[in-house]
Amino acid sequence: MENNTMEDTKSRSSREAVPTAIAKEILIQLDSIRQQQLLILMQLLQISSSSDFTPDPTHFGLPLSTIEELQCLEETLKNPEEKKNLTVLLGMVGGMTLKNTVGQVLKRAMNTSLARLIKSVVLDAVRRNALTKDSTEEETELLITRCLQFASDRDGGRSQRAKRQTT
Repeated sequence: MENNTMEDTKSRSSREAVPTAIAKEILIQLDSIRQQQLLILMQLLQISSSSDFTPDPTHFGLPLSTIEELQCLEETLKNPEEKKNLTVLLGMVGGMTLKNTVGQVLKRAMNTSLARLIKSVVLDAVRRNALTKDSTEEETELLITRCLQFASDRDGGRSQRAKRQTT
């Protein structure tokens, strides 16, 4: 009988350990969520205190639907204050993952027909080149992505960034 009591105690303590481990994991996750919420709140306060800008989606004519609107926005964004304002506006789009957030920002910035038009122009231009006329759409899309990825390095961007880091 003493042997049964010992086994019951071991069984009970192992059953109790499982909920305790789960409870610890839940507490860790709750703490992580609490820290993330605090960080988000701090960022929101920083944005609201650093700018008197009240985001107005119509100010920039978003989502863009034509090349002309894109060119107009390009001119507008030469003004650093306007660029900052658009950044704040698009930063409010949100998203749960990086992929989702990027997609939401791009959808807010330009409509599907403009995005398709730009993609179509690039694909057609690539296919007009005799040396690249047989490239696949997938290959071209990948290279468009890479080109956009390294856009900040062009036209002296890399050297300007290096200068800022050394000062």
